[in-house]
Amino acid sequence: MANKTRAWAKWLSGISLALLVLGLISYSNASDVMLGEMDPSINHLLELKPGENAIVNFEGGGLYTALRISENGITVDADLRLVFSDGELVDGRASKAIEFARPGGDGETTYVPVRLFEKEKGGEYRLYNDGNDTLWLVDDLQSQLNMMSSPWVLLFMTGCCFGLPIGLVAVILLGINFRKKKNDQQVSGIKIENKVLSTDEIYRQYHSNRNEKENEVSQTVPSPFLTSSENIVNTNKVESSNIEKETKDWHDWDEG
Repeated sequence: MANKTRAWAKWLSGISLALLVLGLISYSNASDVMLGEMDPSINHLLELKPGENAIVNFEGGGLYTALRISENGITVDADLRLVFSDGELVDGRASKAIEFARPGGDGETTYVPVRLFEKEKGGEYRLYNDGNDTLWLVDDLQSQLNMMSSPWVLLFMTGCCFGLPIGLVAVILLGINFRKKKNDQQVSGIKIENKVLSTDEIYRQYHSNRNEKENEVSQTVPSPFLTSSENIVNTNKVESSNIEKETKDWHDWDEG
């Protein structure tokens, strides 16, 4: 089981790395395509100067966004009117947090959405610019379709959207394999080989290993004390030596 987990982790790591490299390689070309589609000055349905108006055709169920240039992040008013061919005024809605400002191709200009028209019925509309600066109207749904049809964008999204999750799964599998390997290692110096030991067997094995280690130590390190038999022999030797010495000294004194 551990070998299979490790093998899957290696395969997924390789796939994740390949996808991420693919995403990085395609990023440069993909970013050019995305910036071109998101830049209102390049991709738009209408571009109206202050006081101008023009007719535009909507497709039913589309998403159309009106944008103006914002300086220093200042909020911009909509100042526009959208009128259907029968004279009905279309209010639209304000932008949400997820509908963020868009950078221009020059890297300095910022376009902010001031009004959005979605799920409007198809037909002919007239847009009036009542503001003091230029107004752009873009078809966001068509822009998204254009981006998704680009091979570079598809490669970039595939590499990032799939490479990161697959890499995360590989990391999780490696963690599981490491944990299993750690659990399979020796426990308290006892190695279990292809069987489960009972409590008594573990106890005997543990003390057997301990006694072997103590015997090895006792053989390599000399004992600082003599055994009782050795003490008796040495004591007798000392007493005999003392008696002989005393007897010799007495004879020497007696003989003058």
